Amino acid sequence: MLDEIDILSLLTVGELGSKLKGFEGGIGASEAASFLTGKLQETLEERLRNITGFDRIQVEPYVSETTGTIGPKITVSKRLLANRLYVTYTTSLGNATEQSLKVEFFLSDNISLVGERDELGTLGADIKFRVEFR
Repeated sequence: MLDEIDILSLLTVGELGSKLKGFEGGIGASEAASFLTGKLQETLEERLRNITGFDRIQVEPYVSETTGTIGPKITVSKRLLANRLYVTYTTSLGNATEQSLKVEFFLSDNISLVGERDELGTLGADIKFRVEFR
């Protein structure tokens, strides 16, 4: 007879949880936990959005690429300046705190400037052009 983690791992990643090792085991367990708490998580995120005024609050399982630790990752986003500026902050909780920040400024509907600092502290900037074909 299979235990709950093995059943959920089969449903989410297609492998038995007991056979997954290392990162894969952590990913299988976090996917299974996410599957179990999905509806509760959606309700909590919606209530937090209403209380804080953020446009997006998301909590999801995360496996650190640098340390291999498993923990929650929290993302919050807010639109500012009449929806022309969009700021997104992401942090992981646990042994190794990894943070990223992304700022996007919309010059027009089709052109935006993007600045980003990733989990490793690397800074980057882009100009994004959006083209639609009809």
